[in-house]
Amino acid sequence: MRTPTSFSLTSPPYCSILDEQIWYADDSLRESVSRLIRSDLCAVSCLAGKARQLEMFVASMSSLTPAERKRVVKTSLGVLSAADKAQPVRQRSTGVRARFTYFVPFVGRVCKGSVQRCFQVSLSTVERYKPQA
Repeated sequence: MRTPTSFSLTSPPYCSILDEQIWYADDSLRESVSRLIRSDLCAVSCLAGKARQLEMFVASMSSLTPAERKRVVKTSLGVLSAADKAQPVRQRSTGVRARFTYFVPFVGRVCKGSVQRCFQVSLSTVERYKPQA
């Protein structure tokens, strides 16, 4: 195995071991990334042009156990809900509207549908995990 500081013409321009594993990844990783990008139906196209970041995210999630994945989803939503509490809450005629910004590690800010597809969870799971975080 190569050390993190080694560099050759065939390695990526950065030298992290995780990055090299992604660089030499099999076609299933690239297929899952292209499936995520193709399934992005939001008006903003929040996953467009982020194939490399999605590769890093999918590779890191693929090495986790189901319990660890659940912990990652809860932690991500917990961090976002804590950050969103700093934003002002809007009063509406039907009640209070709290905004929630969705974020995928390595990728950045995305829509709710992209969070569901990236973490491979349903809408009800996202809504259920938000108060628990």
